[in-house]
Amino acid sequence: MRNVLLLATLLFCAPITILKAKILYVGADEQYKTISAVMWDVSPGDTIIVRDGVYDKSINIISPLTLKAEHRHKAIIGDGIGTEGVFKLRCSNVIIDGFKFMDNPDWPGIALGGLDSSKMAMNCKIINNEIINRKNGIRFSTFTKNCLVDNNIITGSTEDGIIHAGESHTISNNRIEGSGACGIQVFEISMGPISIMGNTLRLSVSHGIEIRSSGITLKNN
Repeated sequence: MRNVLLLATLLFCAPITILKAKILYVGADEQYKTISAVMWDVSPGDTIIVRDGVYDKSINIISPLTLKAEHRHKAIIGDGIGTEGVFKLRCSNVIIDGFKFMDNPDWPGIALGGLDSSKMAMNCKIINNEIINRKNGIRFSTFTKNCLVDNNIITGSTEDGIIHAGESHTISNNRIEGSGACGIQVFEISMGPISIMGNTLRLSVSHGIEIRSSGITLKNN
């Protein structure tokens, strides 16, 4: 019995290691020259700060993290001459903040969720980005939930500026101009509640907002 009590005491007093979230930097003069390189070393909860420059690789994000441009719209994704340059969010609790995505009419700038529930994107925030001349600015798959898309500028999309599926999202305070189809399109497979509020939509070829689902709140667009 004494041995059992001694073991329990030792276990109770053993030090607990708590992993502290890191801040990692990407840039020409940093250890990590590309965003794809830093992805090998991230842990859940880390913040990645991206210095000014052009980054032409597509990124699969599979760990909860914050990916932030050091100066708004000065970290450029895609070189404007055809590289894919997509941020693909394949997990939950990701923040994408302040990037500029350059021309590519065949790909979106940011794609949330994958083709099945193993790549579910929940509680993500897409904020303060500028997305120019993409197929879609931001695209939600069915496997997305409770995400925020706020204060982005989306211009010249060849199809819809924001294409929506998934469940319980908020799309707010975005400026969407010159879309080849709709500024915002909400598919039949979308599930409410979905809030679309405070967006500015201009010069869409089809509609500013097209809704094919129920449970939508529209306000001050």
